[in-house]
Amino acid sequence: MSSLTWGQDEPDGGQPPPIRTCGMTRTLLGSSQSSQLKVVPEQPGLAHTTPFCREVGLVTTRNQRPEPSSPLSAGARAPDFTLASAPDQNVTLSELGSTAVLIFYPGDWSPVCGDELSMFQAASGLFDRGDAKLLGISVDSAWSHTAFGADRGFGFPLLADFHPKGQVARDYGVYRFEDGTTERALFVVDRSGAIAWSYVSPVDVNPGVDGALRAVEAL
Repeated sequence: MSSLTWGQDEPDGGQPPPIRTCGMTRTLLGSSQSSQLKVVPEQPGLAHTTPFCREVGLVTTRNQRPEPSSPLSAGARAPDFTLASAPDQNVTLSELGSTAVLIFYPGDWSPVCGDELSMFQAASGLFDRGDAKLLGISVDSAWSHTAFGADRGFGFPLLADFHPKGQVARDYGVYRFEDGTTERALFVVDRSGAIAWSYVSPVDVNPGVDGALRAVEAL
């Protein structure tokens, strides 16, 4: 608790207005000579300090992060999205006009992610026969995707779920709050925009293409 001096030009009634700082509401209470600073958290959260708060001896709270939701399952409506496939190009799910295979992966340049995406590239002709578009999705930037895709020779888009970070992954229930990446997850979205099949693999295990391919062939 800290003390501040409240000047003689208080509002009528001598009740100073609340002032906001450090993500909280502060209210000066007491007489015009010496008033104490009452700190009221705006909402419960995790205790932390900022340089200003440390200087005046305050501990504040920050918003609690939302708990991850469960991955969307077959039958659910696939959330629409528009994401960058290159620094100057976007892809919108609802405008594809075909089945979509969404390949959520933790990050560019990691060995398991590279192997998984390479398997989808090798099987891309089989997905083409089912009129299914492959879309890789991670929280990396479009610039990183462009370099990674060119290095590995991928012929399908890698989409940047970059800002707001992981928003599409959150919508599908596969954002990893503990490390700020996505689960290794697959979704097959049919032409009507419904999820026909989904699967979440351990992040260190390459799930391969067989499950997604069977789901496409069953449509």
